[in-house]
Amino acid sequence: SSVHSPATNSSTSDVLLPPAAMGIDFRGNSYVRRVRWGKRTVKEGEAVAIWDQYGRHHQVVGPALCRLWYSTIRFLERHVAGCNEFLRIRHRDGTIEHVRGPTVLFENPVHHIEVVVAKAISLPTNSSHLVVIRSPASKDAASAPSREIKSGPLLFFPEAMDGVQVFDWADKGGGALSTDPIGEGDSATKSAVLTALQGMRFGHLNGSLLEHVRAAVSAEKFAADLAAELRQRAACELVSVSVSSAEPSEALLQILKQEDEVAGAKVRDQIADSNLAAASARQDREQALEQATQKHELKLAAERHQAELAQHDLEARRHLDNMKELRGLGVDLTQYLCHGPRSQLAAASRGSAQQKTMGFLCL
Repeated sequence: SSVHSPATNSSTSDVLLPPAAMGIDFRGNSYVRRVRWGKRTVKEGEAVAIWDQYGRHHQVVGPALCRLWYSTIRFLERHVAGCNEFLRIRHRDGTIEHVRGPTVLFENPVHHIEVVVAKAISLPTNSSHLVVIRSPASKDAASAPSREIKSGPLLFFPEAMDGVQVFDWADKGGGALSTDPIGEGDSATKSAVLTALQGMRFGHLNGSLLEHVRAAVSAEKFAADLAAELRQRAACELVSVSVSSAEPSEALLQILKQEDEVAGAKVRDQIADSNLAAASARQDREQALEQATQKHELKLAAERHQAELAQHDLEARRHLDNMKELRGLGVDLTQYLCHGPRSQLAAASRGSAQQKTMGFLCL
């Protein structure tokens, strides 16, 4: 056989080794080589996938001698199913195929995504039963899956579209999907409760946590979903469900603490806003009172000024009347105003008119 050394970068052919005994180990999908030119011997019981320089693929099942020219060769994994087994084949086009054993298949990555060897389901006695849920072959949405019960003794090979539920029947006739129906029931109940409480924001709800949990588990939809889950997983019938206590988790406690801190901050902000509004209102009232006081004082000052002006006008009229009266008495007003009232009063001290004038001046 020929061997290509990946460390060299020359365009020469593979190095030819001296004839030697052919290997006895079967090669699988871990053997992948890029060959410039050379040959490979495919033993009986082996198969290879070969891609030429243009990317075209063909499969060779041994025994064969393959001559290669700038090709990639990959040996294929061999899967063998016995008489109590079958091959589950996932094709590249998305289809799934079950091939009953005994059979053999080489897993080719061009055609297959995965090939798995699975065991058939054995029902040894007539007390062993299976429920086969078979999906319809058509893609019609109105088509419902069919159910079929298989009883032993039987070696059952499921089809690609089958869903199988295995029941372990007890001597009392109660079936269960597992050997621990109590554990399955507890698990189903916890899962149903968590599903019912999803999306509930406990930090924004009024009342206790226990009340909200009880309200969630008392809904009709919760009871119907839980009853169906218990029948499917634990072969049990739901009689009733009740919640005696509810404790928040650490994460919920942190959330509630954060909610309380946010609520406290909001209350403090509201108090601060109220105090600020009260202080502003008090300042406005004080300013209004001060303005009213100033206005009142200005009004009083204006009234005092008006009273003073009226008093001055009255005194002026009285003085003018006195001057007119003195003039009527023959008093020289010029001399009176220039030299004062005493000389004039002395000159006009005669008569009752002078006495009246003197009395007026004394006033």
